[in-house]
Amino acid sequence: VRIARPGNLAIAAATFTLAAYVSGQRTWSFAADWRYWLELALMLAIMAGGYWVNDAYDFKIDRINRPTQTVVGPHLSRKKVLSVYFAATWLALTLSLLLWWKWTRINGCAAVTLYLYAAYFKRTAVVGNLVIASLTALVVLSGALLYTLALPLLWAMVFAFGITFAREVTKDVEDIRGDLQHGLHTLPILLGIRRTKWVLLVTHALMIGACWGPVLVHHLLGQDDLLRYAYTSVLLVQLPLVYVMVLVRRSRRPADFGEQATLLKAVIGGGLVSILLLPS
Repeated sequence: VRIARPGNLAIAAATFTLAAYVSGQRTWSFAADWRYWLELALMLAIMAGGYWVNDAYDFKIDRINRPTQTVVGPHLSRKKVLSVYFAATWLALTLSLLLWWKWTRINGCAAVTLYLYAAYFKRTAVVGNLVIASLTALVVLSGALLYTLALPLLWAMVFAFGITFAREVTKDVEDIRGDLQHGLHTLPILLGIRRTKWVLLVTHALMIGACWGPVLVHHLLGQDDLLRYAYTSVLLVQLPLVYVMVLVRRSRRPADFGEQATLLKAVIGGGLVSILLLPS
């Protein structure tokens, strides 16, 4: 349970539920739909498996980056973790056949991609970050496919992609010591921390600008009642991102980036709340 990252799974479940709520015309009818519950369970199982296989491949790196938090190796053998991963993933993919072919393909793609990420993509600059960001956006799409892909969910996908990309790069800076010793080619290793900070600053600035995209588009569509969204976005997303940018500028050591990764996780929650205030 610990290496399944229950906090991250909770955020994914909330994101999927929000997408189902919005796609179902903002009603709770999806709660009586067996497809919602099955896909939610399968999605979380596949995500948990992704964390398991990632820790199984990176346990030597984790011993350097997080020696007191490493589970695989000191407490669980790599063989046991991989055995549970393969069993859980195959069970999830088999049960996915009960769902629409769209979800079956999404689950299959996610499971394969998470394995390839742990084995290969994570070791390549930018590619691994883009893969995880895309899979996060896929969580929104998976919930949206339950009923109707409404416009706010498109913004949610953009938001989820951008924030996750920034957070993954931030974590790469934090973990640069262990990654460097084991031959990974992450963005901070190739560019250095100083240049990577500029990548983060630009990404955060783009996300702040993207928060005003819905206001512009809905204005062009003749929907101007977005004050609640704008206020919420400023308070829960944009101002925290400005604060994160200040922290990025001040950061000098890899350890300084840990707080930023935590704050970006909180920004995701703020983004979910603001998305709910967008008109369909």
